[in-house]
Amino acid sequence: MKKILLVRHALPNPGSADVSDKERRLRPEGIKQAEQLGKFIQARGLIPDLTLCSDAARTQETVKNLNIEGLNIKTHRGIYLPSAEDILQAIQDVFEDDINTLMIMTHYPGVMEFATDITGNRPVFARGYPECTLSIFETTADSWMDVEKANMTLKQVRIFKPPHSGHAPKI
Repeated sequence: MKKILLVRHALPNPGSADVSDKERRLRPEGIKQAEQLGKFIQARGLIPDLTLCSDAARTQETVKNLNIEGLNIKTHRGIYLPSAEDILQAIQDVFEDDINTLMIMTHYPGVMEFATDITGNRPVFARGYPECTLSIFETTADSWMDVEKANMTLKQVRIFKPPHSGHAPKI
């Protein structure tokens, strides 16, 4: 069964007039979040065969700070501030069927829209989709181009809160 790891980037620096949105980098707490996420992915054997990553600095930096060696990372401009449909299209555009685990590293509100489109208005997303949230989906589709909302199931959600805020609840 194919897995999709849908991730919102870690905690970035706030926006400013001096730095474009795409150039925003992670705060030190965001780097720690990314490191926690990387440890979780490795400990659970969820290392992706392919990572599609937005071209924004904060997503690129989140992937780098997962500290997972040998990741197959492709920058994907179409998932910078995407809609739910943009995320689904990026998944369907993966033509390598030997890829069993796909990670999408992207942004809000697209991650929230995508997750709620699949799960409905479940309470799991009542608090939104905070930075460094991971949703793990499985699909019954044999090919990525056949992935649809109807053949996807949410298996787990994990929020990696910044270190100073305490432990994140497991949802």
